[in-house]
Amino acid sequence: MKYISLSCIIACSFQLLAKDTDNAESNNTGKNSEVSQKAYSLDAVVATTTKETETYQSGSNINSRMISSSPSGNGDITSILKAIPNVQFDNAQLKSSTPGEIDPANISISGGLFYQNNFQLDGFNMNNDLDPNGGNINGPYSMVGNRSQGLAVDTSLLESIQVQDSNISAAYGGFTGGVVEANVRKPRRDKSGLFGWHGNINYQFTGDKLTQYHIDPSQEQDFITSFSENYQPHFTKHLIRANIEGYATENLGVIASFSTTRSFIPLNSYNPAFKGTDTGGTREQHRYIDNYYIKTNYNPTENLTIEANLAYMPQDNTYYNAWAKDSFFSIISGGVQSGLKVLYNTNLGLLTNTFGYSRMQNSKRSDKNYFISWRGSDDKNWAINDSDLVSEGGYGNLEQLQNAFNYKIDMSFEPIDLFLSSNTFRTGFEANYTDVSYKRLNNMYTSFSQAGIESDITCGKDSMFDFETCSNTKPFKPWQNNSGKHEGKYGQYLNEITETRASGLEFGNFSYGIYAEDSINVDFDKYGSLNARFGLRLDGDNYMDKHTIAPRFSTNYIAPWGGG
Repeated sequence: MKYISLSCIIACSFQLLAKDTDNAESNNTGKNSEVSQKAYSLDAVVATTTKETETYQSGSNINSRMISSSPSGNGDITSILKAIPNVQFDNAQLKSSTPGEIDPANISISGGLFYQNNFQLDGFNMNNDLDPNGGNINGPYSMVGNRSQGLAVDTSLLESIQVQDSNISAAYGGFTGGVVEANVRKPRRDKSGLFGWHGNINYQFTGDKLTQYHIDPSQEQDFITSFSENYQPHFTKHLIRANIEGYATENLGVIASFSTTRSFIPLNSYNPAFKGTDTGGTREQHRYIDNYYIKTNYNPTENLTIEANLAYMPQDNTYYNAWAKDSFFSIISGGVQSGLKVLYNTNLGLLTNTFGYSRMQNSKRSDKNYFISWRGSDDKNWAINDSDLVSEGGYGNLEQLQNAFNYKIDMSFEPIDLFLSSNTFRTGFEANYTDVSYKRLNNMYTSFSQAGIESDITCGKDSMFDFETCSNTKPFKPWQNNSGKHEGKYGQYLNEITETRASGLEFGNFSYGIYAEDSINVDFDKYGSLNARFGLRLDGDNYMDKHTIAPRFSTNYIAPWGGG
C-alpha cells in the first residue's frame, strides 16, 4: 500500500531592523571630512564542530542547511533522521494507510530497542520512560504505547541534529542503543548591528483530497469502510509555525517559538458488520501537538555565556472503541522541560554546568468510568454485534507522571602536547533523580454478565452506581443458562459488576555517572596520523544498587593519502 501526498504551504517573514546611523553619518559629506574612529566591543564567539564525531566515526551530523532543505513531514526530529543509514524506523509508524498520524516515529539505532536511546535537547535529557511498550489500545489497564522521545520538538528551531551510534564518548550515558542530540539555534543578529528582530509565520496543509492512495486489493474493502485508526481513508492535517528572535540588549538574545499540528481523522462510528440505530454514521478522532519554546542567551562577559530555556510541548490524541458508545478517550503525553546552562571559558578549557528539570506524562482521560455489555433490545440497539451484544462506556482515568531533575558538570581541557602527541582531556560528573507515579484517578466498573428477568419488575437507577444496571425491555433473542432454560423473557439486568478502585504507586530513583577520557592525536607526518580516545565511565543507582564500570576505547588511523 502506497500513497502520495501533496502539501500547501503559505509563509511570510518580517524583520524589524535598527536604523543604520553609522552609514548615515559616513554619507553625510559636509565641510568637515575628517574620518571619525569608533571602538566596538564584540561578543565572544563559541564555535562548535563535529570533528570528534567524524574522527571516531561515531555517527552523523545534520546541519541547519540539511534541516531546512529536507522534507519536514510533520516537522519532528525523527522525520529528518531517515537520511541516516544506521537509524531504523518503526514499520507501524511508516504505514501509508495512516497518513493522519503525527507522532514522532520510534527509532532503533544500530539494532537497539527504541526505548534504549538517549534523546537530548540542547544537552538536556528529554527521554520519557513511562511504559514505552504500552498495550492494547482499548484495555482497562493499558494505554497507547508511549514513545521514548518525550517531546515532539519542532525542527524549525534547530541548528543541528547529531546522532551517535557507535564509539560514543564517555560523556554520554543512559543508553544501550544510541544518542540523538538536537541543538536549538541561538538568536541571530541582523547584519546592520544591534537590536534587529526577525520573525516568520507559515502555514502548511495536507489531506486526503491531496493524497493519491495505492491500495492492495486485499485491503481495499477494509480501507474504504474503516472504523479503526489503522486505516485512515480521510484526514486533514494543519501545521502552523510562528517565531520571533533578536536581541533585547547588546548581550541578551531571545528566541521564542510557537507551533501547532492538528490532524482530524473521521472514521465509521462502528464496525459496518454491526446492526443498529447508530451504525452508518461517523466519529472523528484527532491528534494535537503544541510547541511553546523560549530560549535566552546572555553574555555578561567575554568568557561567560548563560543560556536558559523553557519548553512546554503537550500532545493530545483521541481514540474511541468501535464496539461501544460513549467510549472516547484521550491519551495525553508530552510535557515541560526547563534548563539552565552556564559556559565559562577558562585558561584551562571550557567548563560547562547544566541544570535541568522535566515533567513528562502519558495519561488517559475517558468519557466514562464503566464498561458494560447488554443483550440487544429495543432500548439497547445502537450497535449490535454478531453475538447479539451491545457495549457502552470506557475504562476511567489513568495518570502516569515522570519528574526528572538533572545536573551535569563537564570540563573540556585545552590540548596539551605530551611527547609526540597532542592530548585533550575531558572529565565530568552528572547526577539524576527521577520520580515516577502511576495512578487510577477514579473507580472503574466492568460487567459482561447479563441475567434475564422472569417477572414483571420495575428497573430504577441503582443507588450504588451512577449508570444503568437494569432494563425492562425484552431482548431480541433469548439465551440459555446452565440448565438450558431460556431466560430474558421480560428484560435483563447486570448480575455481576467488578470494581477496580482508585489507587496508585510511586517510585523514585537516584543515579549518577562519573567519566574521564583522553583524546590523543599523533602526527606521523608523511606516514599519516593516529587518533585514539581512551575513556572510562562509572554509573550507579540506588534502585538496583548496581555500579557499572564501562571502558570506552576508539581509534582511527588516517593514511597519508587519505586527505586527513
